[in-house]
Amino acid sequence: MDIKNSHSPSLSGAIDTAKIRSMIIHKNHLYVIRMTEETDDKISLLEAWDINIPKIPKVVLSKQVAGTYRNLRISDNKIYGIEKDGLISIWSLNVYDSLKSLGEVIGYDPRDVWLNGDHLFLIEKNAFVILDISDFNSPIKLSEYEIKAGQGITVFNDYAFLTKGCYGVEVLDISDFDNITTVKALEGFYWAGFSQIHDSTLYIGDGHHGIHALSLKGNDEFAKVGYYNTPGHVYDFVIQSGTCYIADVYELTVCSFDVDN
Repeated sequence: MDIKNSHSPSLSGAIDTAKIRSMIIHKNHLYVIRMTEETDDKISLLEAWDINIPKIPKVVLSKQVAGTYRNLRISDNKIYGIEKDGLISIWSLNVYDSLKSLGEVIGYDPRDVWLNGDHLFLIEKNAFVILDISDFNSPIKLSEYEIKAGQGITVFNDYAFLTKGCYGVEVLDISDFDNITTVKALEGFYWAGFSQIHDSTLYIGDGHHGIHALSLKGNDEFAKVGYYNTPGHVYDFVIQSGTCYIADVYELTVCSFDVDN
């Protein structure tokens, strides 16, 4: 399949989209974490944007949170924020709580995390770690596997996809937490960074070299099936219903694409 696309100009005017570090989508809201000119590197803004009209978002909630964040993830109506100094902050997505803080996970140096029920899959620079966070204030380590140059992580069925910058993507079999193994190394990336899964397809941001699409259907070949030549540098991105939001730290671009099977 091939990704056919057309991209719109970056958003401007109504919303300040500069210095977005990461974002996630939940229902019809885009949650972003960003820096501002008014705050130093110890304070971030966590915001919720209404994206019912994708190219004309509206800020519906904004709050200051301590720290500088690398990435956001979402699971079970909770947002997990990965702070650059190692803290994982957790906020409620209950609309009545206004992003109430629920707790923290400490003691690790995460670059990215992935959530599946009470399991938190965590990638550090030199380790892949699985935690039981049924009590996230007292996490229990279930497994650890040595890697190098960890950047980002996504999990699909029994596989963990670890992005590792110029080292490409390492695919792990995690069906047995006590016997994690590397099953494949995917190459051909300039700088494999954050990734997303959408409709059984793995999308991987590749810096100034766009977004690659890998099929997760039917086998363990994980072949590249599409490519999107994005504007700017793909720092983080999210996809929903054929719309892709791309943050390159300086601005946010809204792109539309169709996947031709």
